[in-house]
Amino acid sequence: MKSLLSFIIIFVILSCSEDDSSNNNPLSVVPIFEFVEGLGNNTFESNGSTYTDIVSLHIVNYNQIPANTNVEINITIDNENSTAIEGVDFNFNSGIYIFNSSNNFIQPIPVDIIPNLAFEDYSKTIAFVANLVGSELKVSKSYTISFNCHVDLTGTYHASNDWDSEDGIATISLAENGKWYISDIGGYWQPYDLTINPGYIVVEDCNRVPFSDDTALAQFDTGVVLSGTWDQENGILIMNHVDNFFNGGPYYWTSTYVRQ
Repeated sequence: MKSLLSFIIIFVILSCSEDDSSNNNPLSVVPIFEFVEGLGNNTFESNGSTYTDIVSLHIVNYNQIPANTNVEINITIDNENSTAIEGVDFNFNSGIYIFNSSNNFIQPIPVDIIPNLAFEDYSKTIAFVANLVGSELKVSKSYTISFNCHVDLTGTYHASNDWDSEDGIATISLAENGKWYISDIGGYWQPYDLTINPGYIVVEDCNRVPFSDDTALAQFDTGVVLSGTWDQENGILIMNHVDNFFNGGPYYWTSTYVRQ
């Protein structure tokens, strides 16, 4: 009887010891985790649309963690080290994410990117923090997101120039070649009553119009665009032109297009 009682006491002690050990250390291997590809891989158009990007976190030593083990990691935003403002520039669902063999110990987490309607290029950073639940283990990662300025010349314009009193209505649209098609380049300047001189321009650096001789009268070196500027906010296109053919040029003039 005494030996049976001793056996029961030893069994209870061992059982309690095993339970305590299991509760205090549910993970037999300390997870090593890090952020991987995701934000910063894309450049977004600053046109007011909302985009979705991905930030990913994975367990590096996943092959050492038992298949039936859940690893809980709390992923949040470090607002102090972010230049982007949550709820304004982006939306992210902070919280606890479960990593296990069913998701290959990796979590691609969506981040909604909300660009401003901006007329110049800009960039912002989002700082993420991942903390192992029940531990002080944590990693952080900052991503830089780049945004292209919004450029859209589409519309109907009042066109004029400082050479003569001629003016009229012109249209601008985006062509299949990626350039901006203008129904009449030169602000309706009319040498010898030539009223139609359609052509193409591009806009660089958000507001700069570079040289272009991609016009219907380029063969006469007329209406060539030497330079120009584009004001997206107010819808004003200004270009500097030259004519080297008519009336014994060269003559120079400036055209102004105001979106209606």
